[in-house]
Amino acid sequence: MPRYLVAINLHDNYVPFVEGLLSLSCKSREEVDGLVAKAIAGGGSTHDKPQDYGFMYTHSFVDLDGHGWGLIHMSAMPA
Repeated sequence: MPRYLVAINLHDNYVPFVEGLLSLSCKSREEVDGLVAKAIAGGGSTHDKPQDYGFMYTHSFVDLDGHGWGLIHMSAMPA
């Protein structure tokens, strides 16, 4: 179920908006990087750099509707 938030603009009018955060598990680091590259080429943006934790690789982007997408690849569970 979407969560409805309320923002106040400079004229004290209430403006409702809906935003989502989505996460996807990818099969490889290359898939993570490829999806972020496609999103950016299509007009999306990213505000961070990929994070490599050895067993886990992540990156994210924001689509044209303002929804955040987190992409993750896990190669193995840490010992």
